[in-house]
Order: sequence, then structure tokens, then C-alpha cells
Amino acid sequence: EITVVVVNYNSGDYLRGCLASLARQTHANFEVIVIDNASTDGSLERVSEKPSKLTIMKQAENLGFARANNIGAAAGKGQWLALLNPDAEAEPQWLEAMLRAVREHPGHRMVASLQFSLHDPAKLDGAGDNYLAYGYAWRGGFDHSASEAPGAGECFGPCGAAALYPRAAFLDAGGFDERYFCYHEDVDIAFRLRLLGERCQFAPDARVRHAGS
Repeated sequence: EITVVVVNYNSGDYLRGCLASLARQTHANFEVIVIDNASTDGSLERVSEKPSKLTIMKQAENLGFARANNIGAAAGKGQWLALLNPDAEAEPQWLEAMLRAVREHPGHRMVASLQFSLHDPAKLDGAGDNYLAYGYAWRGGFDHSASEAPGAGECFGPCGAAALYPRAAFLDAGGFDERYFCYHEDVDIAFRLRLLGERCQFAPDARVRHAGS
């Protein structure tokens, strides 16, 4: 039902926590594809707890976040495409909560997660992406107190660190623009998908902890 793509590039022990969190998901009908961008830190070898349907696709060079996610999206079989950063850990009901959100609001098929700081859970890491007409984009609520997390509602787009898209729509729109390499590719795809009629909802029950950089 869901293809989860994780892009790894020298993520160290973060990757171990990320994959362990996916192994503990309450929703079981998903596959995980790890695109490894020629890591040299042994992060893949240090993984212990793994989801049952795991594919690792090793690349010969660092292709960047955008292109690597496009490769994973194209290789997947799920109706839905979930992205999770290697330095993020999803709570057990993350996938279940995102699917519930699209069932309850079928006109809003992009889903943004509630992100807490991995190292300081009292702070928000983000509540969906915001975008202003003159081109400035940012993660909603970043670095604010977790007590200020907003309720469910529409936002501009999901942060690519923990997002859900209809996989066919993501691919039909051309996926991430690979010229971004990394950063702001998520805002760009959200803009293009919105122009094609898609909408994004912020689902506060879909929770992750994200280190960020």
C-alpha cells in the first residue's frame, strides 16, 4: 500500500534508529526502499532492527536527495509514497495516521507530519512547509515550543523529511526537480502538485522526531 523511501548519505547511527522505527509501525502493508548515495561511514552495516520488506539500492556516487528519492519512487510498488529522512524516527502510528488523514479528507492527498526535534522533543522541528508569494519558504513552527503545535488543517506542502504523496501523482508531476540536489525540492513539488489540483493537510497525529541539519 505504501512505498517508504529513505535516502542515506553517511547518516551514521541515525539510520539505525530510522529503520528500527519503521520496523515498529502499526500499519504493516508497506515496503521500504533505502537509496544509499555511496556512503563510506558504514551506516548500512550498523543497522540491526529492520522492516520486513526492505530493499537497499546502492548508488555509485552521491546523487543528492532529490534524484535519489525519484529513483526510489520509480522503483516502488505502493499506491502511496512516504518519505522519511535517515535522521528521523517515526512514532509507531506514523503511517497509520497519514492513511487515516487521506481517508478522512480525500481531497487533500498530500500529508505533512508533525515533527519534533530529535534531540529536544520540547521543541518543534516543523508542522508542514509554508511559502510566501515572494519566494520565501520555511517549516511551520520550526524551533517553537512543542506546546504551540497547531491543530489539523491545510498547509502549503509537506516537509520532505516526513511526507506522504500519491505515488502516481508524484511521478506524473515529474518528481522532485533534481536541479535542487537537496533543500527546497519539497516546496517546489508541492507548488507543482497544487497547480495540478492537489492539496496538503497537516496531520498532527502523524509524528516523527527529526535531527535536521
